[in-house]
Amino acid sequence: MFDIGVTELIVVAVMALVILGPEKLPLFFRTMGTLISKAQSYVSDVKNDIEKQIELEDFSKTKKAFSEIGRDVTKDISCLKEEFSDLTIEPNKETQLNDGFEKKIGFFIGSTGLTWPEENSYIRLRDRLRERNRQRLSKKRKL
Repeated sequence: MFDIGVTELIVVAVMALVILGPEKLPLFFRTMGTLISKAQSYVSDVKNDIEKQIELEDFSKTKKAFSEIGRDVTKDISCLKEEFSDLTIEPNKETQLNDGFEKKIGFFIGSTGLTWPEENSYIRLRDRLRERNRQRLSKKRKL
C-alpha cells in the first residue's frame, strides 16, 4: 500500500524512540492504534451506509416496477370486468319480450320451451340414465 519495507520501519521506530523516549513510546503506539481503529470503523460505517443507499435505490426501482405491473393488472381487470358486465347485460335484454314476459329458450334446436334450470335438470337426468345403461350393458357383456 505505502511500499514501506522492514528496514524503513526499523528506522522510523528508532527515530520515535529517540524523539519520544522510552517512557512515552508505549503511550504513543497505544494512541496511534486507537486512532487507526477508529478511522477503520469510520471507513467501514461509511462503506456500509453507501451499500445501504445502493440497496435502497435498487429496492425503490423494484417497488416502482411492481407498482407499474400492479396498475397494468388492475387496468386489465377493470377492462375484463366491463366486458363481462356487457356480456351479462345483453342476454337479459334478449330474453325479455316487449310486453315484459320472460322468453323461454332451450339448449338444443327443436327442444321445448323450458327455462334454464328445467332443461339443465333434464340434461343431468338424461346423462345419469345413459351412464346407468352403459353400466348395465357392460355387466351383460361380462357375463
